Amino acid sequence: MRHNCCFKPGFILLATLTLLVLSGCGILSSDSGTEIHIKTDLEQYSISDDQLISVEMMNNSQQSIFTLSLRNVNLEMLMGGKWEDLGQWYLTPGIPAQFVEVKPGVEISPATPKLTSANDFLPETGLYRFKFSLYASKSNTEEFSYADNLLPLNDRVSNTIKIVD
Repeated sequence: MRHNCCFKPGFILLATLTLLVLSGCGILSSDSGTEIHIKTDLEQYSISDDQLISVEMMNNSQQSIFTLSLRNVNLEMLMGGKWEDLGQWYLTPGIPAQFVEVKPGVEISPATPKLTSANDFLPETGLYRFKFSLYASKSNTEEFSYADNLLPLNDRVSNTIKIVD
């Protein structure tokens, strides 16, 4: 006895392409796939409540990563659909940068002065994120610079936070 398949070849091709497109866009995925997780304690902060904004980084990879003195963290703001780097909200004059190893399974908090939601450094309400300088290794030679070791941007930014009045 012969069974007729209920799916035509064109349907199977269309369904496969649809799944590939949705997977590539991240619509079907709840995680970015990264093994470095940078997160804040809240997703929304109020200026009127002057809340402390805490950020932590967890290395869930199988290898060590490196950062500069746990102080090299910038703040970015979403403006006109693009992330704009606002720089650092703190000064560290006279403190030389040194690489710090973050071993697999280790969670760190940056050694930066605290940032609150009412800080004048935040220009306005809106969407923000933290950007770390994280490296795959700490080697720096004429042929291989620190920039070559920089982890992909997706591995170096926190979740998006919203600053409200």
